[in-house]
Amino acid sequence: MTRSRRLPPEQRRAHLIDAAIAVFGRLPVDQVSADDIAAEAGVSRALFYRYFSSAAEAFVAATETAVDGLVERLTTPSDGTLAEQLRTALGEFLRFAETHEPSVVALLRNGSVMATPGTSALIDRVRRTAVDEILARAEVTEPSAMTLMTLRSWVATVEVGTLSWLRERHLTAAELAAWLTDQLIAMSAATAAHDAALAGVVDR
Repeated sequence: MTRSRRLPPEQRRAHLIDAAIAVFGRLPVDQVSADDIAAEAGVSRALFYRYFSSAAEAFVAATETAVDGLVERLTTPSDGTLAEQLRTALGEFLRFAETHEPSVVALLRNGSVMATPGTSALIDRVRRTAVDEILARAEVTEPSAMTLMTLRSWVATVEVGTLSWLRERHLTAAELAAWLTDQLIAMSAATAAHDAALAGVVDR
């Protein structure tokens, strides 16, 4: 194991989080140990335990780092129609996902199996932000249960599509953003047939 240089506490913690992100991006969270993260960071197991009590705690910290970046991309202001704004936000999200692939893969692939209140709250924050942003930009203040179900289902589609894209790169980021936008339009149109309030938004 290569020993890393001495760092101030804040930088050391950030270094360990980066190492955790890299490991969780490669392996399911339940297969990662403190030793794996320490080895990735080039530090001793004892030094790892100065900052985190377990690999699970490191995962929470890594997840929080990824979430902060994703939320920033999802809430980037943009102009144009609702569809154009959505494509822009998706483009920002996908650029972040491509640049920070290990952290995004760790978040989307491992998040659902990490049964802790901390990670659940962080992952739900991303999903809730995505839904709230769409509602705000569509000027929908009192969404119906069916509308919320549609948006939440679409967010799940984005997650699965992003993981597939990062693994296979079968589309460009622009093509994927356009396809995901069309997916939401199609899903909203189907829901609008059963929800008069959403029908007005779809018409706009």
